[in-house]
Amino acid sequence: MNYFRALSPLTLLLRLFCVLRRFSMTVAFLFLFQVSLVHAQTQVTNTVSISPPASVTNTNVAAGCVAQTCSAADIDAVSASRPLISKAFSTTSFTVNGTAFLVITLTNTHALVSATLSSPFVDVYPAGMVNTSPSVAATNCSPTSAITATAGAGSLTLALGTLIPPNSSCTVTSVVTSSVAGSATNTIPSGSLSTSVGTNSVTATATVGVVASSADLVVSKTISANPAVQGTTVSYTVTLVNLGPSTAQDVTLTDILSAGLSLSGTPVVTGGTLLSSSAAGATASVASLGLNQTLTLVLNATVTASTGNITNSAAVTSTTADPVSANNTTSRVNPVGAPSADLVVSKTISANPAVQGTTVSYTVTLVNLGPS
Repeated sequence: MNYFRALSPLTLLLRLFCVLRRFSMTVAFLFLFQVSLVHAQTQVTNTVSISPPASVTNTNVAAGCVAQTCSAADIDAVSASRPLISKAFSTTSFTVNGTAFLVITLTNTHALVSATLSSPFVDVYPAGMVNTSPSVAATNCSPTSAITATAGAGSLTLALGTLIPPNSSCTVTSVVTSSVAGSATNTIPSGSLSTSVGTNSVTATATVGVVASSADLVVSKTISANPAVQGTTVSYTVTLVNLGPSTAQDVTLTDILSAGLSLSGTPVVTGGTLLSSSAAGATASVASLGLNQTLTLVLNATVTASTGNITNSAAVTSTTADPVSANNTTSRVNPVGAPSADLVVSKTISANPAVQGTTVSYTVTLVNLGPS
């Protein structure tokens, strides 16, 4: 039996089977493979027991034998089934104050039991990156209410006790934005995911480019009359359009009337707010102007000049960089024409034909058809 005990359990089983068969002995074999859920993460015990029939006496009973039944065990270490983390952004880049979808995948490699978070799982974003407002976050881990991603906060949290099913994965997602341009790397260090089946041993990272915002703001202008005539009122329509690609922030549109023009009435603003106005012009603004959105300013001005030219200039400013600054200003120069008036005279008579000795009445009417 000492010879047998020096062999591995499987080898012992096979050799004993062959030897005993040569002696035409009937031997009962019990092969027991034990796997305990408690120890599934660390070890597997393989036990072999041999009991000879009643007609056979074991004359060499070793320490591993009890009441003629001999056993041997083999204990094998099992590598820990650590949880895994991976993460990714939905895009390779987005503009400052734009958005991206962050996806974190948690995988439980254990085939038998759920991985239960033994402490809250927290992902801290890189500088300048925060959850959007309102927050758009979700998880299909159990329970689905386990996620916290406060609007404007630079992190998300998965609650203590969250479950990851056996041999399965679940995801944690949030829509994020960033106010800082450059390459942003979101890192989850090893040991950050602590569960009942162990902690993650591999660092998870995801990188996204945050591109500086830019908006091509184009301003244009039309006038209602050309040439303008002294004493008349002309209308200027100033139009600002954002050709993108980003939303323009803190936009201000200013229109300046030259000498020979004087503001008449209150300017009308569409798509923004009138900040101020005076005889020399007006200013409108809007907090943000999206792609292809417009801001319009309409001014009426009285022409006070009698000759020469009148000029109306407009300019736009924004805290968002503009890649084409040449179209941020525009000027409209119009000549002042000599005053002209189309005078039309007409006449009627009270009686036709006229009769001798009677009185007739003539009505002479003069109409000025302008423009002066």
